[in-house]
Amino acid sequence: MTSTRTHFAIALCALLLGACSTEPTAAPDPAGLDGPPASSPTEAQPVAMATEAPTGAGETGGPADDTGTTGPDAAGGLPQPAGGAPKLSLTETYTSDLWGYALDYPTGWLIDDTGGSVILRSAASEGPGSDGVPAHMTKIDIVTLEGFALDLDARVAQVREELDALTEEQRFTLQTGQDAVWLRGSGAMTEDTGIVLTIVGNQLYQLQAFGDPRPLPAIAFTFRPASGD
Repeated sequence: MTSTRTHFAIALCALLLGACSTEPTAAPDPAGLDGPPASSPTEAQPVAMATEAPTGAGETGGPADDTGTTGPDAAGGLPQPAGGAPKLSLTETYTSDLWGYALDYPTGWLIDDTGGSVILRSAASEGPGSDGVPAHMTKIDIVTLEGFALDLDARVAQVREELDALTEEQRFTLQTGQDAVWLRGSGAMTEDTGIVLTIVGNQLYQLQAFGDPRPLPAIAFTFRPASGD
């Protein structure tokens, strides 16, 4: 009996001590919760800029031009042939009352109008070359295309087909305001030829250069009616 009471007393003391040492559980505090780690400030990323062409001192750089084209210029002005347009002083005038046109050409050039077309040469023929013209000379055949429809675009399409290779083409305006088209390429009989097509009055004309065709656009620019109308 004494042993049983002793065990009961020990157990009761243990229960009382445990009750005194237990603390109430605190409610969670939202402010004290760990959130996701703060993100670091976003770093600025490099922005791709347009490439600028190298410039010299005092020059403002602009976008680099890598087109490398030698075709039509943006303004649609006088064609600039590949290889550069030679500077010409067009001090002489030829007028054909028979064919109804006039044009200006450089002093010293030769005119032959004894055949069915008019031939303009930078110098007398020296022998074989492109259409019998050496590459350092220019021969221009001015042909009145009688019997052809007065359709500039149709003739342009025909010339494209006639050329083996077309390297340049540009529509431009003569000094009189007439539309014209410059084409350059190679064909079966010539390695390099330039052609200007235009309608003046009620006639379609073709000016074709052999040898060095680069002077043709500047000369053709002066092409106009013989009467000056």
